[in-house]
Amino acid sequence: MREGKGLIGKVIGLIILLIVIAAVLFVVPIPHTESREISASIPPLHQLDFYCKIPKGSQVQINLQVSGGAGTIFFNIVSPNGSVTRIAVLNSMSYNFKAISGGNYTFEINNVIAIATKNVTGSLTIHEDTPLLSYSQIKDIKL
Repeated sequence: MREGKGLIGKVIGLIILLIVIAAVLFVVPIPHTESREISASIPPLHQLDFYCKIPKGSQVQINLQVSGGAGTIFFNIVSPNGSVTRIAVLNSMSYNFKAISGGNYTFEINNVIAIATKNVTGSLTIHEDTPLLSYSQIKDIKL
């Protein structure tokens, strides 16, 4: 009787190990949360745009607090297909949505009807279940 595995058994074992590692890195969804702070002063008749790539199926939560004089600002969410969600914000807001289509989402904070500079602070939190190598997609939030 021969002791141990032969060369063919070792090669098959190595191939199985590589398939398992690739599945964890590229296929198996792993829960992950990424959060970014938002802080800006927006003068009257101006707008601040920021955007990020959000993976399909991610849960997004936005919290904003507004200070600085009277008037309302508008917060717009522009999805990759061009549809716009517009929210009027007087003092604060919290909004949740699911990114049905993945891609570049644009967020606009619009101060066109207020008569004073508005100070906006808050956070953008994205919870996703994507493979490990997809995490870098949500780190490119641009202000």
